[in-house]
Amino acid sequence: MPTNSAHEFATNLHEPKLKILDELLKEADVRRGERHKEMLETIVPIVKKIEKCICTEESRLVTIGSLATGLTLRGSSDVDLCFVTTSKHSNQFMADLTANYDFRRTFMSTIVGLIKKDQSIWDYRNNHALYLPGIKVPLLTLNFGKKIKFDMQFSHYHSLRNTDLLRHFAGLDSRFRMLYIWVKELAIQMRIKDGAFGLLSSYHISLLVAHFLQTKRSNDSSVLPLVTKVFEDRISGKVLIEKVIESLDTPVNIKKIITSKNTDSISDLVVQFVDYFAGFDYYNNAIYIDKAHPVPKKQPLINAKLQIFDPYSDESISNGIHTVEAFSLAMKFVQDRMKKGFFLNTFPQFPEAQIFLHQNQDKVWISNRKFDLA
Repeated sequence: MPTNSAHEFATNLHEPKLKILDELLKEADVRRGERHKEMLETIVPIVKKIEKCICTEESRLVTIGSLATGLTLRGSSDVDLCFVTTSKHSNQFMADLTANYDFRRTFMSTIVGLIKKDQSIWDYRNNHALYLPGIKVPLLTLNFGKKIKFDMQFSHYHSLRNTDLLRHFAGLDSRFRMLYIWVKELAIQMRIKDGAFGLLSSYHISLLVAHFLQTKRSNDSSVLPLVTKVFEDRISGKVLIEKVIESLDTPVNIKKIITSKNTDSISDLVVQFVDYFAGFDYYNNAIYIDKAHPVPKKQPLINAKLQIFDPYSDESISNGIHTVEAFSLAMKFVQDRMKKGFFLNTFPQFPEAQIFLHQNQDKVWISNRKFDLA
């Protein structure tokens, strides 16, 4: 650990606060698990009804996103789904869906019509449907009253693959889940999470946490192995999409993982995460989830964007124009404050974040977004 790091200060001067953080995050993970179980009990029966209504023997309706990974936070009832065809004609369906707007619109309209005809599913007084065939990832939104919303994609294979990837990370070590919870709540309070505005998304945060936990630091072992190597038969980009769907239907096989020699507490890892990304060279290095360490960019300094590569595309999943500045400033700010004992035991409210917001209120990624700085 570098000299003058937040970790050095925190372990030497603020150990009681670190112990409080350990307990706070363990409790948060327990609440996450309880919330996830409750959502499964409520949502799965509805999904099965919708699947029975719209699918044939050659198609599936697959749950993706946080409900599938278990990373359900803040009690959200938004559920992501993906309609996929499993027949020999699936490639043709995908091609038509991608290239033909009229086909997309007609197909999505047909799906809505089938659902609305089923009285065991649809309540015309309280439920609402909206389909958007013209956006980059065509989406069908189903609102069941005010409490449950489904966002349905169509044959979006990347979503299926990255859901299974995160499901493996989340299932292998509770420290992944707890660190993800901490970073996501921090990003929300510091207003640096907003994928639509060129900032971090939940998927970006997941992979930043995964990268950090797979990276060996000093003489320590990594918390996680290179998961894409251990589970190459299930989550590599070469696995057939039918196998990905089968994998999503089965529990993660944690027996394939040798228990990590890294025994760092979650509070230790939180502070180390901040130190790591406060000092990260975003201009010259890129993050590849199938590599244990950062990789030099092919065009250093020219591209100031945060570059993160998952195993399923040659393009970075992060293209936000504000991500590097916002995330780097936030990590440096938190690192400096942690040395003084802040941000260590204030999860999840992080009142100290207000100072960061005031200091950076002229930044476009803060000034052009509506929220209360008070």
